[in-house]
Amino acid sequence: MLKVNDLEITARSTKEQLVKGISFEVGKGETLGLIGESGSGKSLTSKAVMRLLNSRIFRVNGSIRWKDREMLGRNAKLPKGYRGRQIAMITQNPMTAFAPMIKLGRQIEMGFELKGSRAKREFYERLDSALKSVNLTDLRKITDSYPDELSGGMLQRVMIAVTIMQSPERIHDTR
Repeated sequence: MLKVNDLEITARSTKEQLVKGISFEVGKGETLGLIGESGSGKSLTSKAVMRLLNSRIFRVNGSIRWKDREMLGRNAKLPKGYRGRQIAMITQNPMTAFAPMIKLGRQIEMGFELKGSRAKREFYERLDSALKSVNLTDLRKITDSYPDELSGGMLQRVMIAVTIMQSPERIHDTR
């Protein structure tokens, strides 16, 4: 269960409050949609849950609890596999999710710990299956491409496929 209580996000430089007191709970198997205008803090909220906000730029107050464990605060430690296996995020802009100078196959590979040729072969079988689940049928074309060689929609589907491969318990989709 994910519980967010009275979440506030403030820009340190301007003291502007960007997210004001949002609270929600999402249980296993439940879906929650954050709806709001552009700039209303939906992506910031997801990034706070993922613990991806730079603490030098943003001050985050309130409570974020994952499986009854507090995720905010100086002493909060991320459980093993928190990002990726337990909680994953699909970002708004697929072009910023990938490094422009590295082929997609290599980038995706780097995100997984692969030891030995068998693990690599199994990884690519899983990647092929995940790509097919989002209607991308040419594994070699995807893995041999640089991000700017694919359309934004294709990159978005690659991000979704990689998220599916991790089998997370919770997915934050900020699109």
